[in-house]
Amino acid sequence: MKKIMPIIILLGLLLIPSTPYALDPQAGAKFKNAGMIQVQTPDPAKDQITLTHLKTRKVEPIKSGKLAVVPVGTYRLRVVMVDETYDGKVTVRRAERTDAIIGFGKLKVKGPRNALVQVFEKKQGKLMAEFPAGESQILPRGLYEVRVRMNGIESQRSDLLVVSSRTSELKIRS
Repeated sequence: MKKIMPIIILLGLLLIPSTPYALDPQAGAKFKNAGMIQVQTPDPAKDQITLTHLKTRKVEPIKSGKLAVVPVGTYRLRVVMVDETYDGKVTVRRAERTDAIIGFGKLKVKGPRNALVQVFEKKQGKLMAEFPAGESQILPRGLYEVRVRMNGIESQRSDLLVVSSRTSELKIRS
């Protein structure tokens, strides 16, 4: 009986219901009332990002490209870039990740699939993207030189402005 008594006590303790600390056991205590946000901007060193909680008015500065853990709720997202300011709303939910991409646009090139599109930054001449025609590419806002090569020969050269949150289209002459 002396050997069986500790086993009975242990089983009794295991059967007592315990109180959960978070609604989602996979999320852990860190995310009981918090979520994650990551804001991506073209120039992380210069761009300034602030989140203002609409209910508490608490202001949280965050860094571009870095994942930040913040309390759940709706925020005013303000991004100050070199020549542009973005204001918008974003909602952070418990134990979820929210992503915001600000200051980028899309370049869509229409033309034959055998054409190769090269996108160069206009000021410095740096190659930013290379992809087949018929596809699209996300690029930081700015002025670009687009070169099109077919069968190894450059067939077209154009200057193109990529604007934030818009799609710029280029049709290739054949």
